[in-house]
Amino acid sequence: MAVNQSEEFVEKLCYQTFLKFWSYANPLLRKGKELTDVLIVCDPYIIIFSVKDINIKETDDVEQDAERWLKRAIDASAKQIYGAERMLSMSDIVLLSDGKTEIKLPPKKERIVFRVAVALGRKETFPLKFGDLGKGYVHVFDQDSFDKALIELDTILDFVKYLQQKEKLIKNNTIILSAAEEDFLAYYLDGEGQFPENGLVVLDQGLWSSFEKSEKQKRWQEEIKISALWDKFINQMSDDFFGNRLDFPVSREELEEILRVMAKEDRISRKLLSELWFDIINKTKHSKVFTRAVRSEISGSFVYVFLARPIDTDRELRKKELLLRCLIARGRNMDSQKIIGIGTETVNGIGSSFDLVLLDLPEWNQSHQKAYELALEELGIDQPPIYRSIKNSF
Repeated sequence: MAVNQSEEFVEKLCYQTFLKFWSYANPLLRKGKELTDVLIVCDPYIIIFSVKDINIKETDDVEQDAERWLKRAIDASAKQIYGAERMLSMSDIVLLSDGKTEIKLPPKKERIVFRVAVALGRKETFPLKFGDLGKGYVHVFDQDSFDKALIELDTILDFVKYLQQKEKLIKNNTIILSAAEEDFLAYYLDGEGQFPENGLVVLDQGLWSSFEKSEKQKRWQEEIKISALWDKFINQMSDDFFGNRLDFPVSREELEEILRVMAKEDRISRKLLSELWFDIINKTKHSKVFTRAVRSEISGSFVYVFLARPIDTDRELRKKELLLRCLIARGRNMDSQKIIGIGTETVNGIGSSFDLVLLDLPEWNQSHQKAYELALEELGIDQPPIYRSIKNSF
């Protein structure tokens, strides 16, 4: 069956980008009515996407053509988004397109909603309008600018932060511009993820072109190369699960919870976590065991426990030690109810197989305390472990 450009775009958005962990194509209301093209739900954030692929027959009147295209591509999207937002405000769940699977929404008082219209079929002579189009700020991208945003803001938190900062920019500043959306993106990235607080902002065309060729951008891309380790691990675990290649039993729900936490890390955090992971694996070449506990300041204040052992380590022994170290991490962090453990053995300085542990203890009781003390004794730990903090942008 042939698909149009907007359907291809929705598929890419949901299944081929960093948004795949939270993307739902064509979600439904309880009565079976389609809500919007794509809904992103990443507690506390909700992003409502409307995608329009509009091609009009051009005439000699360029202004009239542009007005017709804007009405069908952007005004229609804004109307759909506002309608979806109104319906979501009265709902606690939405249904997937199968009409059965329920997706729980964040608590109503905690939700942060963003509205995004993606307008395809745009001619170079047609402008893009954005801002408050009647009932709240609507971000508007065309194909080219959205592709660039997905490449540069390739984690959920980095993308959301950009949307937040741009709304704040438009609200607090006087903007004089003849710029495209990618020029906003270049201005933001060149400012290291910040727009000016208030004042006069002048944006000209060509900012993106000069930014992507700049030494600053080249240095940044070089610095974050190592963060691909974190991305690779997430994708490998997901692919191995669906390919039935995992060596340990884990439910889809448990694995998804672990991978969603890991995927919620922003690019800088992924860089720091990857550097730590790489360091642990390499140090294990010179000792029997190396471990670190790392606190991540995302929603829920998760703690990661990394454990690496040489290849000759018994797998069951490693899994047991990983669980014990997760229990110790939970006992040392009373405000972090969930601990994620990642274990591996090293072969020629690289990870070989992996073990995953999700320790979820909302309450800490006397039996947990006793188990914690026994774990300290069994592992011979008499000093509190050192916790590094990996802080996100939020």
